[in-house]
Amino acid sequence: MRYRPLAMWALYPFGAHLEGSLALHAARPPELDAQDAELAFFSVDVVTGAAEWLGPALPEHDYLRTAEDRGISTLTWVILAARDR
Repeated sequence: MRYRPLAMWALYPFGAHLEGSLALHAARPPELDAQDAELAFFSVDVVTGAAEWLGPALPEHDYLRTAEDRGISTLTWVILAARDR
């Protein structure tokens, strides 16, 4: 599977470790209908720079969120991406 990035955010303070898991929420891109596009969140490993799949970006009202059991434990770069068809 290949994904193309739509947006990227840097969470501050970069590299800080959290005691628990932080759920992610993002505004739904207006040019994409989340029902038609397969969207996913990725985090960037602060050591290797590799993108790590966090799971699907679930539509909820006017925003997207991670699944309840998926989030991040280190503040890093976060990517919202769409799966290529």
